[in-house]
Amino acid sequence: MSFEAARQAICREKGRSTIEVDVSNNSGNTLDINLGSKSDFFLASLQTSRVRLNPNETRTVQLDVRIDPFFDYDSVSFNPSVAPIASPTRVDAGNVQRVQFMVFNNSSLPFDGTVNAFDNELNVNVEEVYSNISLPANDSQGVLIEVTVLPNAFNSIAIGKIRLNGKFSNGVSCTGTDSEKEFSIFVNRTVEPQCSDIQLFPKDLRLRENSSSTENFTILNDSPEEFAVDSVSIQSNDSFFSLDELDFPDFIDAQDSGVFQFEVDAFSVNNTKQGSGTWGIAGEFENGLYCSESDLGAKDFDVTVEDRQSQQQVFSPFSVQLTASAGDAMVTQSVPIQVV
Repeated sequence: MSFEAARQAICREKGRSTIEVDVSNNSGNTLDINLGSKSDFFLASLQTSRVRLNPNETRTVQLDVRIDPFFDYDSVSFNPSVAPIASPTRVDAGNVQRVQFMVFNNSSLPFDGTVNAFDNELNVNVEEVYSNISLPANDSQGVLIEVTVLPNAFNSIAIGKIRLNGKFSNGVSCTGTDSEKEFSIFVNRTVEPQCSDIQLFPKDLRLRENSSSTENFTILNDSPEEFAVDSVSIQSNDSFFSLDELDFPDFIDAQDSGVFQFEVDAFSVNNTKQGSGTWGIAGEFENGLYCSESDLGAKDFDVTVEDRQSQQQVFSPFSVQLTASAGDAMVTQSVPIQVV
């Protein structure tokens, strides 16, 4: 026995959708097959609960799926997320440091899996202290990552990675690429402050058309002295979005970081567009060393604005679980459904 059903989308405004499901008898015997359906996300029912199929016969049945008015579809995230408690991570050359990360399960289902940490650096080693995680619904768990910096490491920025692998209780799987996060490791060998000790960390942005978002970029002072931020500039290089400064720190302590906050406004687009923005700062150390925007180097970052049609083409892992049984044999099939 087997099922075959394509991914589907259901419109909130319409409230329901009918999906064609192919049920096949792959055996050499005639089978009376009992059919069932259930979902944690939708009101789902098959229009028939029993079919008789001859050997190698396939029949199409109708699956009726309706929006559950009491389920908050916007609040569910099926990719468990990971974030460091303390970021960025700074380690002196020749030292070992443990960094705690939090793994968040924002879904309504339990998640079980493993955590793996690794790097591709020459003088830095990154590994997990323990790997197994078990997360109840809407819960979080701390995991420890050990960072070792070799004595001969220079003042630099290394990249570590942490990955999650596992499944939710309904069978939805998250591979490493679904739930992978990079984190920066700042190897510290600086004695006197220099402009290169000020590092800017923008990130690529993605938002829907006709929407706005408040975003944060990180400014790292990897020097032994306080740094005074004199000015900050941010500009859009395209016409379909705007960038406006909201707030930035006046001072950033030695070996510390500050947050630059700004607003992104996305305008209407005919199709998904990608543009860029540019961010720069200028300031002065306690010893009088002034670092202009050109000294520090302005940073470019990508901004993607999605149109509504493109958003509807991205499928989420909301699903309906189908079952077919004949005698002692049973098969199950998960049908993914996007809510748009």
